[in-house]
Amino acid sequence: MNKPSLWLFAVCIIGCNVLGVLSALGSSPNTLWFAQLEKPWFQPPNWLFGPVWTILYSFMGIATAYIIAAAGGKLRLRAAAAMTLQLLLNMAWSPLFFALHRIDLALLTMPFLIGAIIITIRLVWLIKPFAAYLLLPYLAWVCFATYLTFALWKANMS
Repeated sequence: MNKPSLWLFAVCIIGCNVLGVLSALGSSPNTLWFAQLEKPWFQPPNWLFGPVWTILYSFMGIATAYIIAAAGGKLRLRAAAAMTLQLLLNMAWSPLFFALHRIDLALLTMPFLIGAIIITIRLVWLIKPFAAYLLLPYLAWVCFATYLTFALWKANMS
């Protein structure tokens, strides 16, 4: 296992956060549509989502740096593919929910996202257990987000 350079850490952390920003473009919780939704009692305040996602994307960036720095081989490629897949699934949620107002489709992506995160954690664990631990808060947040999305769907289905 090669140790990632500070440059690689920076590039991966910034890269993952840029993907988060791209996903969020045009997908704001400060829209009239979102304001009119019936919300569950456990809905966090809107201001909390930005800082939480910044931390989670930064942790994903650190894990990605460890994947890239790992010695070559099939395991590294599988971990990179799993990381890419879960990032793509993650990026699909915001436009489905906020831009298209399709709570149902956003909810349907969640089991696939959770599965992809679990696979990513398992593969990253084989490369660098510390990096896999960094993905556990992300898994926990996505599980919470799944429950929140379900509650929003149930309260607002027409």
